[in-house]
Amino acid sequence: MPYVLLHALLLLLPVSIVYTIINYMNLKVYQEIDTVKVTKGELHNYRATIENAFIFPVYKLGIFLYEDRCIMESLTGDLVYSLNSKEKIELKSEIKCKYAGAYDIGIEKISLEDPFGIYKVILDVPYKFRAVVSPQITDMASKAIEIENIFNNRGLSSDNLVQEIPGSDIRPYVPGDSFHSINWKVSAKVGDIMVRVPDNMERQTVTMLLLADEKEEDKYTITALKRRDYFLEFIVSAAWYFASEDMPVKFIYPAGRISQFTVDSKKSFSEFYSIVADGIFYNSPGVYKDLKDTLQNQGKGVYGEDTWIVVTENPKENEEFCRIY
Repeated sequence: MPYVLLHALLLLLPVSIVYTIINYMNLKVYQEIDTVKVTKGELHNYRATIENAFIFPVYKLGIFLYEDRCIMESLTGDLVYSLNSKEKIELKSEIKCKYAGAYDIGIEKISLEDPFGIYKVILDVPYKFRAVVSPQITDMASKAIEIENIFNNRGLSSDNLVQEIPGSDIRPYVPGDSFHSINWKVSAKVGDIMVRVPDNMERQTVTMLLLADEKEEDKYTITALKRRDYFLEFIVSAAWYFASEDMPVKFIYPAGRISQFTVDSKKSFSEFYSIVADGIFYNSPGVYKDLKDTLQNQGKGVYGEDTWIVVTENPKENEEFCRIY
């Protein structure tokens, strides 16, 4: 009898392995969220469709969720499903992403059990779903950056960022002129409303250099996700802060290669915000070195003598996260 059981097991095991391989190859997992733009901390509708595309049934299919980076309101990883031939099931839940950035969410792995109950294997989900999560805008940057000190520093006057200020020339008022430009003393003397002709004054600019972490191998760990979340939240909060203060800020950051973007209004802030979550990365180690060389050359060449704010995603020991020069 023991030999009969042994031979039966030896015969069933290869069949079970082949059965599992066939099941896994024909298992389709599709995941989606109801919106293209996902914001950290907001609830979105999530849907996963699991389909058995072959004639063999799937026994005791389990799912494992990315519980460390997203919260599923009505879906847990302790349920087991079975699918008949050509059958599919649909799982729905509300999902909340914990961190800003680009990373996989939803179902991480699946488990398959063979039809004879000999073993259970845990495998990567055939099709992963990556979300691009936008950061929140908070007041964290305004607490770290003293705008008064930056205004008092001598910055580079921009050639193309100008604003109108009241000048010394006087002319009669015409409809459309700002009431703030009326010179009341001169108007009282001549008996007519006179306004000051505005002059163009170049505004100060601030340069923010974003030193993203150059380590690519561990960027999807929880530690790295939390670090990138804090980094992105600080960046967009600073950009919003300067845009609200009507003070232009030039960002120098890695977008594959070294790129620049100037935020000088709420409209340009919206454009910058839309590319930040998934738009900061290196396409080669040399870009990180070039970015650090740019920092060394501050005050020279095209960078002039701007006020510089350097934000380092992964500061080393005794190095500050945000430095102002």
